[in-house]
Amino acid sequence: MQLVAPVTDYIPASLLTTNGDTVIRGATLPERLARAGSTSYLQSHNVAGQPEWRGVAGIAGKYLRAMGAGSFPDLQYMALRDTGIFIGEGTHSTAEVDVHTGVGFQPSVVLFFAVDADFASLNRSVGFDDGTVHMCIFVYNDNTGNNIKNTHSIYIDKVGDNHFEGVISAFSGDGFSITWTKTGNAGAKYTYLCLP
Repeated sequence: MQLVAPVTDYIPASLLTTNGDTVIRGATLPERLARAGSTSYLQSHNVAGQPEWRGVAGIAGKYLRAMGAGSFPDLQYMALRDTGIFIGEGTHSTAEVDVHTGVGFQPSVVLFFAVDADFASLNRSVGFDDGTVHMCIFVYNDNTGNNIKNTHSIYIDKVGDNHFEGVISAFSGDGFSITWTKTGNAGAKYTYLCLP
């Protein structure tokens, strides 16, 4: 049987008194850092200082935003641009699948603003698409009527049997694909807004 030195380097259980306590190193010994409230964050001071809880008073409609190295977080209102958006455009006049990439994220919904590709009439549509729900409001027959389409997010309807329709058929990690169908002579010039 081999005898070894007793273990003397340990943290006593009595140091932690409350569920959620944290152990930190004090000047020479382990110390208890009591848990803080739900609106607090742990701030590190510097190489020699001990961390401490800092309170943040919540304000409805604001979120805690990191402000960069060396700066304290700050409560700010969230702007749409902070969530990650992408604005793009396109022109199309053939029945096929049109792939849009370079968005930088997988959109959850895309808003479309479309007009006749030749700009010769006032036919236009405003729509949205989440890959499952495809809807638009459109003006057709050279600005003589308007309607709602609940099967397409882009719908250009010219005089006669000439129309061009688009719907999102797939999302990717960097964009989306539009499946176009065409009857007669029509096309679309469009801008779009991708939301995360």
